[in-house]
Amino acid sequence: MIADHLITQIGSLLSAPDRQRVLDHVLEHIRLMIGDAAAEEESFRFLEDTSSSDPSFEAFRFIVSLVDHPVWIRRERAAEVLLWLVDLNSAYADLSIDLAFQTSVGFAADVLCGILDILSRDAPVGVWERVRERVDLESILGQVRHSGRFATLYLITKRARDAGSESARVAHARVASMIRDGAIALYAAEDMSLPRWADCITHCWKRLERLDVTTRELRDDLQSRLAAVCHPYGIGDVYDLEAAVSASFRAPARMPLNRWQAKVHFALSTALFPYISVRNIELVTEALCVFSPTAPCRSRSAEYTPPELACSPSMTDYSSLIGEGEFYYLHYYGIHQDAQGQMQEVSVVAVVVPSAMRRRGFVLPDIEATFRSSEHPVEQPLALPHETCCHVIPEFVFFGSFPPAYILPQFQELASIRPDDMRRVCWRQGRAKETEHYGAPYDEGCFLAVRKKVLVLPGDRKLAWIVVIDGKLRAMIDAENNELC
Repeated sequence: MIADHLITQIGSLLSAPDRQRVLDHVLEHIRLMIGDAAAEEESFRFLEDTSSSDPSFEAFRFIVSLVDHPVWIRRERAAEVLLWLVDLNSAYADLSIDLAFQTSVGFAADVLCGILDILSRDAPVGVWERVRERVDLESILGQVRHSGRFATLYLITKRARDAGSESARVAHARVASMIRDGAIALYAAEDMSLPRWADCITHCWKRLERLDVTTRELRDDLQSRLAAVCHPYGIGDVYDLEAAVSASFRAPARMPLNRWQAKVHFALSTALFPYISVRNIELVTEALCVFSPTAPCRSRSAEYTPPELACSPSMTDYSSLIGEGEFYYLHYYGIHQDAQGQMQEVSVVAVVVPSAMRRRGFVLPDIEATFRSSEHPVEQPLALPHETCCHVIPEFVFFGSFPPAYILPQFQELASIRPDDMRRVCWRQGRAKETEHYGAPYDEGCFLAVRKKVLVLPGDRKLAWIVVIDGKLRAMIDAENNELC
């Protein structure tokens, strides 16, 4: 304040060169006090920008940033809003493409790549043409060394090529040339355990182990890349800082898809890039995927009211769990709060069994026709003769964890079921106010059902339902509530 007063008073008494010298001395004095502020100056450079921006685009960018909010319900809803906003005819499609193919830390770019991936399944050539017009392919290939985001470009060009696009054929060949044709020879390490800070990617790491792409070198590279993400702080320091941020928002530090996991997932995705090949890129992408490619959030039913299921330990009549009204469930999966306020998980799967079986002693049949929330069921064709549907194994992902099951063609033909006789529903109701549940829905799930009156099986066959409650097998019953195992 004193210096400001003196400069103001003597300013008119000095010549222009003298005023410049005074200004230079003042600025030099400031530099000595605060050090080099070049980086800080750059972060405020936007204040010099006189160009006008579209408020709706800035709002879109803001929503994108919320994908990495400390609270899950904010992250989840932001991702679903983006999915709702972006389509081929949307004004936000170009901006989504710009933000998707970036080497930025966080899940925001992964969610945008997920949206492009979903759109590409429905309109492969249209999405590719939009991407081709917006990005410089060579520039993207030179910058993006993120396995998941690179794979999105790989799949977009592949689908458009298969749909007949000549430009996509050329582009896909160029994209594929950036990775190996076949597998790289890897050698298993004795100790492949992950550090404590990598617990959040344990499930992903196990899936990569089954693909034989994990090595001690990959683990070490993961750590070095994460160290670069955390710089100038240490990995342990940032781990504790993110845990403190979560605690300040009353969110659990181990909540899936949180800010810390976003950092570790980014480091893993970039460290994996040298290990992917044409042979395994799609499988590696599935292991890294953080969204549901079926996007069940787009088809959630606001009108459906799930039945009130009271599943007590002493329950003996499970007939209320095999269907509702005029429908039989082929698959039902629901999570709801019971009378004591505890979350309860109910899973019901229908299988075909011999009609003569009416008493205990039947061996529980194997189930193979499943898909994870992060996978697309069309890519999981294996099924046993007694199975009726391909159903979900829920995972914590963006765009919804509970896609309804898909009827298997073999059962649809066996039972002469028409599409109009099936019902596929997913739902979500309410939000828990209790701190320990952190905004979890009171009731959420999905089902696939068929009309009872049209369900006609050969005389030596009937349906039976496997009932699992809170992860424990409770019964296997037929339509008359006979326990078969």
